[in-house]
Amino acid sequence: MTKTDDGNAAGLRPVRRRRTGYTGLAGEDIAAAWTNFIADTSNFHMLHYRHVDGFLVSAKNSGTHWLHYMLSHALATQYGVEPPRHSTGPHADHLIGPAKQKPRYPQIPHLALSHTIPSRVFSWRWAQGLFGFPPAVVLIRDVRKSLESVYVKWLLDEPAAKRPDFATYVAGDPWQRHPPAST
Repeated sequence: MTKTDDGNAAGLRPVRRRRTGYTGLAGEDIAAAWTNFIADTSNFHMLHYRHVDGFLVSAKNSGTHWLHYMLSHALATQYGVEPPRHSTGPHADHLIGPAKQKPRYPQIPHLALSHTIPSRVFSWRWAQGLFGFPPAVVLIRDVRKSLESVYVKWLLDEPAAKRPDFATYVAGDPWQRHPPAST
C-alpha cells in the first residue's frame, strides 16, 4: 500500500493537486461560471426546431437510450404502430429521434432527442409566449453514475499511460484543457 505525503494510505484521502491560473477554488469557480454563461447565452437550437412537439433533453450517458426505447414502445402501443426492435441505431429513431428527422407517422406527436441543454431563456414566460418554444423534459441522472459510465465506456480502452485515474478524471478541468468529465 502506498503512502501520501502526509503519511495516509493512498486511496483513503484525496491527493492534493496543483492548480494553475487563479489560485484555489476562485479560479475554478470563474471557469465554471464562464462555461455556464456561454451555455446559457448560446444554446438556442430549439428555436430552429419549433415544429417539433416536444424535446427529451439529456446529457450523454444518462440513460437516454433506455428512456427513449420505453417512450417509443408506449407511443407505439398508444397509436397502434410497430415499436422499434432495437434501443440504439437508426432503427430505434423511427418514433422519437433527431429534431431534423421528418416524422414517419404523422398521427404521432413529433418528439425529438437532444444532448444540448437549452438556454435558460426557454424557461422565461415572456420568451415562451413570444416564440412558442416546444416543451422540453430534461433527464438528469446521478452524476457519479454518469461519470462512471463515461469512464468505463470511453477511457478504459485508452493505454494506461494516457488514461487518468478515476479520481483525476472526476476532478475534471474547468478550463477545458483536458477531456471534460461531463461528456
